[in-house]
Amino acid sequence: MTVLKKFQQISVKTKILLFALLLIILPSGFLGYLGYQSIEGRELRLKDNYMGLARLLRDQLEGNLRSLEENFIRDILAFNWSQDVPAIQNQLEQIQGQFPIIRDIFVVDSHGSIIHPDVHLISPSSKQSGNAASQALSNTLVSTGERYEFVENNYSQALGSYRRALDQAPSIHVQAYIRMLIARCYFKMKNYSQAVENYRLLAETNGDVRSTDGTPLKIIGISQLAECFSRLGQNQDHCRALLLLYEELISVPLGFDSYDFYLQAVKDELTRLSQEPDWDNRYQIQLDRLQEKEIGQLQTVRYLESARKTVMEQINKDSSFSREIIYDVDGN
Repeated sequence: MTVLKKFQQISVKTKILLFALLLIILPSGFLGYLGYQSIEGRELRLKDNYMGLARLLRDQLEGNLRSLEENFIRDILAFNWSQDVPAIQNQLEQIQGQFPIIRDIFVVDSHGSIIHPDVHLISPSSKQSGNAASQALSNTLVSTGERYEFVENNYSQALGSYRRALDQAPSIHVQAYIRMLIARCYFKMKNYSQAVENYRLLAETNGDVRSTDGTPLKIIGISQLAECFSRLGQNQDHCRALLLLYEELISVPLGFDSYDFYLQAVKDELTRLSQEPDWDNRYQIQLDRLQEKEIGQLQTVRYLESARKTVMEQINKDSSFSREIIYDVDGN
């Protein structure tokens, strides 16, 4: 009776709110709970369907990857590989075109040198000075010329010895090395026009011909061409030679000790020239393109260095790995 009496004392407005709570809010909450349970059950069913579909796609992808791997290995083994590095790079490009899903394809020899379509990384254990330099240095006339050049500072006499040695050079590679000595003498004599003629020939040599420290004579030739043009005040030729050197450095096979020195020197000089008021916009466009190319090249080199480390570790662990997977382009 007390509860009833208290209820009768409640105002009409409060009573209406209580009835609204009982007749509207509570049923709505109950219906909401039922809806939540229904959604939760649907979520579980969708999750099961998704997991089933994911497993099906996984199985299909694994099957396709196995098939791709089998076809790739079959074609690699059947390929008629060249023994020339540029030719191998062209062959790798062809294979890359046949299997575009494979990001990077490269060949590793037994020494750890890597041939990639864009990069040739020479293993530190296989870096050697060119035979051309060794053969040239064994020449008596070259030895005599170097005595005149470095001991007596008699560049005219040195030039004469080098020219006679050039006439007796047994191969074009030795000729290229001796021509570098001749160009060096002309440069020291400040006869830059004659130095340009000889360095230009040196810049056209094959990148495999190297000096005693392993630097490609082609790189030395282009670098010195740029320096001669600078001394002659031929600014346009100077800029073109520097851009050519920059492009050559990020395109030719790596693997000589002075590579970082040449690369940094040419980049610093191009940066300095780009701030000059007479810097041609055409050169800036070419420089921007080369800088972008260098970034991509460095990423490739880092990737290949990591891959080389992994491959060589595997070779050291398992001698059969090299016979089955690694193809030694030198035939060793």
